[in-house]
Amino acid sequence: MSGSTPVRSWLGGALIGVLALLCAPAAAAPPTNHAAPPLDHVAPLDPGDPGDPGGPGDPDDPAGEAPIEVELDAITPAVIRPGDELSFSGRIVNNTDDELTSAVVWVRMQRHVPTDDGLSRWLDGESNTNIAVIARLRLSDPDDDRARFEVTLGEGESPFTEGSTWGPHGVEIVAETNLGDAGTRSVMTWFPSHAPEGSPASFTALAPLQPTVGEWSRALESDTTLAAASSERLRGVTGALHDAPVTWAVDPVLLESVAVSTTDVSTDAGSNPSEPTEPSESSGSAEPAPDATSPAGTPAPPELEVAAIAAAVTEVAAGRPVIDLGYGAPDYEALLGEGTVAGERLLTHGGDRAAALFEAAGLATIPRTVWPAVELSEPTRQALAAEHDEILRTPTRTSTSAYTSTPGLDLASLTGNYTLSAGILTAHTEEDERELIARSALAVRATPEVPIVLTLPRALSTDQAVRAAENLTGLAELPWFTPRDLTDQTETPLSLRPDGTTAAPEPSVDTAGALTAAEIATLAADADRVLTIAALTDDPASFSGGYLPELLGAAAASWREDPPRRTELIAGVHERAMRLTSAITVETPSTINLISRGGEVPITIANSLPQAVTVEVRLEPGDARLRADERVSGRLPAEAAATVRVPVHAVANGNVRVSVHVLDAQGHDVAEPISFSIRVRADWEDTGTAIVAAGLLALFLFGLVRTIRRGRRRREG
Repeated sequence: MSGSTPVRSWLGGALIGVLALLCAPAAAAPPTNHAAPPLDHVAPLDPGDPGDPGGPGDPDDPAGEAPIEVELDAITPAVIRPGDELSFSGRIVNNTDDELTSAVVWVRMQRHVPTDDGLSRWLDGESNTNIAVIARLRLSDPDDDRARFEVTLGEGESPFTEGSTWGPHGVEIVAETNLGDAGTRSVMTWFPSHAPEGSPASFTALAPLQPTVGEWSRALESDTTLAAASSERLRGVTGALHDAPVTWAVDPVLLESVAVSTTDVSTDAGSNPSEPTEPSESSGSAEPAPDATSPAGTPAPPELEVAAIAAAVTEVAAGRPVIDLGYGAPDYEALLGEGTVAGERLLTHGGDRAAALFEAAGLATIPRTVWPAVELSEPTRQALAAEHDEILRTPTRTSTSAYTSTPGLDLASLTGNYTLSAGILTAHTEEDERELIARSALAVRATPEVPIVLTLPRALSTDQAVRAAENLTGLAELPWFTPRDLTDQTETPLSLRPDGTTAAPEPSVDTAGALTAAEIATLAADADRVLTIAALTDDPASFSGGYLPELLGAAAASWREDPPRRTELIAGVHERAMRLTSAITVETPSTINLISRGGEVPITIANSLPQAVTVEVRLEPGDARLRADERVSGRLPAEAAATVRVPVHAVANGNVRVSVHVLDAQGHDVAEPISFSIRVRADWEDTGTAIVAAGLLALFLFGLVRTIRRGRRRREG
């Protein structure tokens, strides 16, 4: 935008006016500023027909380098207020071998820039209406190569009055020289002494902290945590945006202290949300903690990387709640697009895990708020709205307005601003900053009293964060802006549509690279299996931490960029999860004889897991001649076997087939059921007792008779 553009030809009346000015006595004076009278008294110059090749503004050599160029160095101040002195400075560049002997600089202004599109058309040279001359300057002795100029308008010469439209106004610097004509366009912004309608408007920027697909791959390849794989980038981001007016959005997978892997890992070293992610005391800086690396400068242990990330987020959040991006920043469209039960289960599991991790890290989250990483279809958005009050939406080029309503839902809608979101990442020159300021004013003017949300990219780099911090700080100083946290934007529910548009949702959305229904079903089944086994252990969070980062992380929207690698991840973690089906086994006993009405059947159960588990054992007789009404709880040591004795009650004699079920607390099988036979001989005990009793009675009677006889003999003798 700072490059030169040819000046459009002017019509006869305007050209005569220019010639009259050039012939005036001031033309022979030393270089001095000549301000135009107030705009109300200056007739707008008709730019003429842009297609007329004979106009004085056309370049001499359209196909090559222009002989003359105008470079605009500065317009001060950045925001013009009543009473300010207005200055334009720059240079005329001579690209020829000929001598530059005369030059006149004209400053023209577009009275009104109505929209973002109107500003773009002005800067691109496509808009040439409503233009007025506000100043001219004759250079009496221009430098041959780079003739510098500075045009200054004092307070009484300003083209603005309190009645001027506030916001951006186009600026064009035109140079007429003996070697040809050239010009360049820019923009300046006017703000009156009284606050216009809708100002100051509140704004916030959303800064995401989540692993990129490249960092996911790197973590999987090196068997490390996501925090360690993304540590360098995220520390740079949090450091750069430490004091910037942003609301942080965090992927809780970064708070996992267990390494991700597609091979078996020791589940007894899994992530316990109550310990490894506890943030350290704030040090007043977002720089890495001293113990973030070992003394030798090698990467820190994973748990220290996680603690450092948690501490950095806690510090920059400064006690304010953060947005929960969802575990792994999931692909909501793929998981909910067809209303699949499996996808809903994955989101539920991820939500539970995220809540535990955030609580352990001491991070509060903004309730009922979701920020999808991909475009959502209307059914998906409605499904999410059933659980969330606020659906934040990343803006795209189609952003047009800041407010809409959500069909069928009592929700206000806050849209993101694509132009400003992109501008805070790219603006680094004075020209860029002038345009960013102008577009921010247009945004406020277009939607008075509606909060403005800017979104930073998911793969935000340190360099981008540094530039964004500078530009956000600049926006916060503008008189029409007030930075606020997202939670302060409004007391009513908000809904920010994912691409920032306020038109009706598109009938279909891009699903290229998304999860398939079969993959979602596999992940959900595996997650159910892992959580079922984890619930048997003394530390479910630790056990499930060895599987969930991969299982739930495979549903991350970022994997759309690399579906083949995601397929490998799903296959690897599925193989590991399937091994859990045989982790607890029942040893089949030999045939057991039950010769009494009641007794205990010994059941031996082996546990190959690295953690002890508590299970319930139930026997299911296949015949009514045997009853087993009680479940018996048993504790199985890690990587060992234990015997559990289950009470049974005989009803009648016979051979009974019995099934053995090892269950969790909800009554679900956690081991493959087995069966064996019990020979029930319930009357054997009664018969044997009767025989023994009869024998004892006979012996008693025999002894009694002998005793009586011996007594008689003694008396007779």
